[in-house]
Amino acid sequence: MGTGHAGRLWLIGGAVAAVVLVAVGWFFLISPANGRTAGLTGQTETARTKVASLQHHLNELQAQSERLPEYQATLKNDQAALPTTASLSDFLRSLQLGDDSRGAITGITVGQPLERAAGATMDFALPVTVSATGKAPQFDALLDYLQNVQPRAVLIKNVQLASDGGTTLDGPAKLTVSLELFVAAPPAK
Repeated sequence: MGTGHAGRLWLIGGAVAAVVLVAVGWFFLISPANGRTAGLTGQTETARTKVASLQHHLNELQAQSERLPEYQATLKNDQAALPTTASLSDFLRSLQLGDDSRGAITGITVGQPLERAAGATMDFALPVTVSATGKAPQFDALLDYLQNVQPRAVLIKNVQLASDGGTTLDGPAKLTVSLELFVAAPPAK
């Protein structure tokens, strides 16, 4: 009878030891491994999300790269509008060629360069006064040419229109346009 009781004790003790061993193994080995696995799974999902975001950004850059010739043409136009040198002769030549069909310009006066504030995108501006004589359609065409056609960026500061003796603008009139030609600061090297 003693051996039966001792055998049962050993059996119960072995079962308890097995349960304790499984519990200790679970808490010290399996549970931390599951935590590391969950952490790595989270990192994997974060990496997948980042890859998808980067792939989307790469697709956008590739689409922009296909439009590179268009961007280069825009840059060329913008550089022509805001050159790094005064190029006054080019502007005057352009103005003269643009006026050949209208025949309204009677005089052009260029003032002293105006310095711009330090850190501005423009180095200086040239004040220019354009005088013209003609009729309203010629003046409209001249102003349109200055603002929209010729490639140089100009800021029209003031426009004065005076009739040549009549009370309406159907007849000849005089137009004076004060504007500024901008010159960009040279690119930093």
